[in-house]
Amino acid sequence: MTHVEVVATIAPQLSIEETLIQKINHRIDAIDVLELRIDQIENVTVDQVAEMITKLKVMQDSFKLLVTYRTKLQGGYGQFTNDSYLNLISDLANINGIDMIDIEWQADIDIEKHQRIITHLQQYNKEVVISHHNFESTPPLDELQFIFFKMQKFNPEYVKLAVMPHNKNDVLNLLQAMSTFSDTMDCKVVGISMSKLGLISRTAQGVFGGALTYGCIGVPQAPGQIDVTDLKAQVTLY
Repeated sequence: MTHVEVVATIAPQLSIEETLIQKINHRIDAIDVLELRIDQIENVTVDQVAEMITKLKVMQDSFKLLVTYRTKLQGGYGQFTNDSYLNLISDLANINGIDMIDIEWQADIDIEKHQRIITHLQQYNKEVVISHHNFESTPPLDELQFIFFKMQKFNPEYVKLAVMPHNKNDVLNLLQAMSTFSDTMDCKVVGISMSKLGLISRTAQGVFGGALTYGCIGVPQAPGQIDVTDLKAQVTLY
């Protein structure tokens, strides 16, 4: 069983309000990583992100900061073109205070360009979470394993795969794929079976080799998320 860090996802509009800081502080003992979603901000800029990071840095000794721009293609709000998206991800490397950066994987990506950006982020001491999300279904087991394999070839610190289950077998396939990957590969793995049906993948993440589990602060930011306080309590049971 691996050690699991609890990620709290926030998605502020334009700025970090004092009420949000209070909510974070109220849950501070349950948070290992704070994920700042920025795709909900229309035409978000690096300067806007830097300003939000500055406000969050006051508490940063308590947790790591992960920045994520989730594209509409993978279930988020982001509508940047692919080039604009990748330019933004690359430019985030220049912001002090960011510890981790999410970059999406698709089967049709420009492999060389993706590798250049990931290497660039790592040169600035940012941990890379390469991720893939399917909000429609859970692919077969062999396809799940193939996606994990393709993502780890970029040598990120983490590979993350989140899929939507329609039955118990879908949940089991995701957990099996994650478990097999964690036993055979060097980088850390995250596997999420979304919705209430897949909740066990969040609470028992470490049993199957996972390194991160995602929760929320009040309002869920993804199907199946529960409040980080409850999530931390359940994760520690395993």
